[in-house]
Amino acid sequence: MGKIFHLSDRFRSERTAMSATGGLLGIAMAGVLLGLFVTSETGVSAAAQVNASVAGGLDSVACASTANCVAVGYRAPTQSGGGGSLAEKWNGAKWSVVSSPDPSGSDGTRLYGVACTSAKSCLAVGSYFVSSSRTTLVAAEKWNGTKWSLVSAPSPSGFSTTFLGAITCTSSTNCWAAGSSSGTSSFATLIERWNGSKWSIVSSPSPNTAKPDVLSGVACGSASECWAVGYWFPSSDSGSLTEKWNGSKWSVVSTPSTSSGELIGDACPGSSSCLAVGIGNNLFALGQHWNGTKWAATTPASPSGASTSELNAVACTGASACEIGGNYNKSGTNPPLAERWNGSKWTLQTTPAISGSVFATLGGIACPASTDCWAAGVSNTSSGGTNPVLEKWNGKTWSLTG
Repeated sequence: MGKIFHLSDRFRSERTAMSATGGLLGIAMAGVLLGLFVTSETGVSAAAQVNASVAGGLDSVACASTANCVAVGYRAPTQSGGGGSLAEKWNGAKWSVVSSPDPSGSDGTRLYGVACTSAKSCLAVGSYFVSSSRTTLVAAEKWNGTKWSLVSAPSPSGFSTTFLGAITCTSSTNCWAAGSSSGTSSFATLIERWNGSKWSIVSSPSPNTAKPDVLSGVACGSASECWAVGYWFPSSDSGSLTEKWNGSKWSVVSTPSTSSGELIGDACPGSSSCLAVGIGNNLFALGQHWNGTKWAATTPASPSGASTSELNAVACTGASACEIGGNYNKSGTNPPLAERWNGSKWTLQTTPAISGSVFATLGGIACPASTDCWAAGVSNTSSGGTNPVLEKWNGKTWSLTG
């Protein structure tokens, strides 16, 4: 069933769950889907996370300016209580945890994507699990500059598991979110649109409804041209999936990796330039570039000695300036991976070591300026801790910010 067990922390659990042929409605499986595994808060490295008292992870980050950013993800369950959504805010000097609500009846909430159109207007999307009905439903929240509040977002009928994994906004009244729905034997892509006051489902193609059709990234070069990326199963192995919005409808567009590989994230600095990244069926990172006419393959740099690698998130300040994050495996260790795309070639960037980490990944990136980027992720420790991670790019180096 493809290389689904070698994907990022951000989407590994969803793809594993939705590729299973049975038990999709079980409580244990739904807990895995949300990434809200039971963990202790021991072994938390203060240098590697925003708040040493919070166990969990960050999946996405967005910035309205260099002095105003938000990051979202999940709190891990503890022995004294369940997990839930996690939100943090950057005020130009430090990060702090901000209260975020969970939907009524939630037994675990995770926010996968966030986008901001101003310091007082951000939207976050994800999913939440309801144990009584054994269903996973769409979660959505809105930031007004002071607090987060719940926003109603539809979950398609006929499916037991639904999530939105990414979001992008061209204005405060035009946002797109992409994800997936699954049942015991049927699967479908999911795209929803925000018009400034409510979310609604917009029809999107699902190439093979007998196997997972998943959209994990979405980006817009303009209000009338957007791309959603992910994966599907054209055969027994997975292949990349790209869908284009032309101002009136979504349609599938073929790519060089349509029959092999999976796309996880994308960014579009303009209508004639988009960059999509993910992992190939050879277990190494893949990249694809849209030039306004077609997608072309481009090979990311691979760390020396790496046995696997993947790229999860992209942020661009221009067609020739993109920062990309993910992780790789080398000699049994899994450190975060950062690279730069200048429009024609890839360059590896050094990321700082995270004390006590046995697995770390960067799942979201935002760049309010070419010399000011944030990467958000998660680090797992050998002692069982799960830590939110934030790294900052100053135009020359990446550093951990605690």
